[in-house]
Parts: sequence; structure tokens; C-alpha cells
Amino acid sequence: MRGVRVHQMSEIFHNVAEFTYGTAQRDRFREGSLHKEWADRYPMLFDEQDVESANNQASGGYHFVEWLTSILLFETFGYLSLVEKYQYTYHPKKYKIFSKIAPPSVLEFIDERAKTDKTQGPDLFVYSPDESQWFFCEVKGPKDKFRESQISYFNELYRVTGKSIGTVQLVEAESALYRRMQSDHPKNAPRASIDRRFEPCVAQEI
Repeated sequence: MRGVRVHQMSEIFHNVAEFTYGTAQRDRFREGSLHKEWADRYPMLFDEQDVESANNQASGGYHFVEWLTSILLFETFGYLSLVEKYQYTYHPKKYKIFSKIAPPSVLEFIDERAKTDKTQGPDLFVYSPDESQWFFCEVKGPKDKFRESQISYFNELYRVTGKSIGTVQLVEAESALYRRMQSDHPKNAPRASIDRRFEPCVAQEI
């Protein structure tokens, strides 16, 4: 991978949480009503360009897991998130925040990588309200897997930032319940598991 040492997967990634959701919630997002409600309720997370993207693409199943994860990270930890496309100047509101918080070396790496690679950065750029803490976060739905191109990108991003990439797994509640009922070992059943290395901030009243 371009002569860069490939780090162990356990170095590159750390688990932040596993969350469950209902199929009815996903279906409402696809139908177009839920993302508008979320945008009204969480203006600190979603801007008009996010809404426009959801208007155009939610029916195809896009953006649901990223939007939901940003809300759950906010409600659980108080963290704010920039949802997708934050590294591009054609999303000026997001890029302004991203370029203010991320170190210059990270911005330079992402800009240079974009010239030769279409692989995008992690789904979310997550940060505390006082901007003192931040990390990248990749979200995976029930059928999502890491692509080789992503692993290569994230390996280099880890090298540049010195920060492992957070991961969040989204599981359908119906599927999680089935797995729990089938398991002979309850300790292995899916559950909301929070990595306590990230201390919760105080969530705002909304």
C-alpha cells in the first residue's frame, strides 16, 4: 500500500458503540418524512445540504445509518458530528468547521489523497462542543463491510493523525432480538456497547 507500513486492524480501529434501530424507523427515513423531522430537531448536526442529499437519495436507502449514528452519538456522548462530505470545499459550512478543528497535516493529507483516489474519508467527523476532542468515525449497517480501498485509506489516515478510526455498528432491532434468543451465551448477544475511553459530554437540552 504505497510503501506505507500496514498497521494491525486493532490499531487502526476502535469500537465506539453498537446501536439497534427498528425497521419502521428506517422505512420512514426512506419515505422522506423522518429525515426532515431530524433536521428540524437537530440543526446542530444537519444543514440544508444534508437535507437536500437526503431528499434526493434517502429513497434508495442512503444516509440513514450515518444520520442515525450522528444523533445517537450526540444523545449518548454529547458529541457533534459532520455527516459525510465534510472534507470538500463545496460543502462550505462543514468544511469551515472541519478545517478549523483538524490539524493542517490532516487537511493536507486528505486534499492530496483526493487528487489520486476517489475513496472518501470516514462517514463522520466527530468532535466535542468545545472542539478539544475529535475523531473520525466509520458507520456500518447490517450488511456493510470494509472495502480494501477503505482499509488502505484509513491505515494512512491513522498514520497521519495518530488517532484510530472509531467504528459504530448499526443492527436491526428485530435481527438483534432474534440473535439474542438464539444465543446460548447471553454475554455475546448484541447490545449497546459504549467505549468508555470517550468520556460523555453533557448533552444539550433539545
